[in-house]
Amino acid sequence: MTHVLMISMDATLLTGAIGDSRARHIEYAQRAGSLDIVVCNTGKRLDAVDAPPLRIVPTNSTRRLAYVLDGYRAGLRLASECRPDVITTQDPFITGIIGLRLRRVLGVPLIVQNASSILESAAFAHESRLNRVLQLIARQVVRRADVLRVLNTSERSAAIRLGLPADRVHVIPIPTDVARFAQPDRRIDWRARLGLTAEDRVALWVGRAVPVKNIPLLMAAFERVAAQLPTARLVLAGDFDKTPYPAQIAQSGLQNVIKLAGRVVHADLPSLYQAANVYVHSSHYEGLGLVLIEAAAAGLPIVAVASDGPRDIVRHGESGLLVADNAVNLADDLAAALLELLRDPERAKQMGAHARADVMQRYDPARITGEWVGLWQSVATAARF
Repeated sequence: MTHVLMISMDATLLTGAIGDSRARHIEYAQRAGSLDIVVCNTGKRLDAVDAPPLRIVPTNSTRRLAYVLDGYRAGLRLASECRPDVITTQDPFITGIIGLRLRRVLGVPLIVQNASSILESAAFAHESRLNRVLQLIARQVVRRADVLRVLNTSERSAAIRLGLPADRVHVIPIPTDVARFAQPDRRIDWRARLGLTAEDRVALWVGRAVPVKNIPLLMAAFERVAAQLPTARLVLAGDFDKTPYPAQIAQSGLQNVIKLAGRVVHADLPSLYQAANVYVHSSHYEGLGLVLIEAAAAGLPIVAVASDGPRDIVRHGESGLLVADNAVNLADDLAAALLELLRDPERAKQMGAHARADVMQRYDPARITGEWVGLWQSVATAARF
């Protein structure tokens, strides 16, 4: 049995607001033996979860600047009750710093997780001064980790270039319940709900409307698509209430072309994917892109900017189309790729079928969960001898 202490910033482990994070970590705990998680959070006070073999403890910090001290103290309290065999952190930033300190005090190995592509990403660094500082922190934290878990092969190469031995850097994606997305799901008639007809050719995007997702690029590309294909529609699923995009859609006269589905709970996503013809992804950088795996499992071909995560998931010309992220006219190229599939339903269906078969084989959740828990166990075992 392996006892794991995890430091996280994922409050949905406690709230269950989106995704299936809690369910995944319950399975991790059952497979490993026991799992304690410290969640660094602010805002509304959250209650702890005590459901052995899983325990989740919030810091309920008064401000983000208190995360390091609060997370460290919470980790020590849990470790005093049951000493961990291994520590893992959700990111190479704040939780990574906490993990390094806990490793020093507890004398157990540390696995740092890097769920994005930031070690060498110019796009990440250019977003803000804070990101430039975070990038420097990440490079120092991963160099000091006993083991690094990344989500794509490009970030693994970046870590090795930083000096980490290749055998200490592991590519392990986040497990996705691909079978659930592959099953027919018609509980919600999304086309009717969004005012779409059977003749409309629908591209779908799902996510958080944050800068890295590059929504302006997506909107610019789809304005070009709509000008050439009148039946083309873009559905954006996510919380856009506090963003400028609804007003921009109205000002550009695209209300009938770009549809806002609002925030969609995870249970309703399969039927949403199955209402579309193509999935589109425009992120500047991406560690993996779980939505790409979900969409592919639902039988959608993918059109994506070729950042690190999509390059691992999409087989260009087979399961979708990748657009070079350094293209001079990126909006034009993204629009051309979308038009290529929206205008050719038969080819889109064939690519979607290939995408489904491919991700069902490569992203089997039982195998990936076994790899992740197996890494905990192997690192803990090596430390005991």
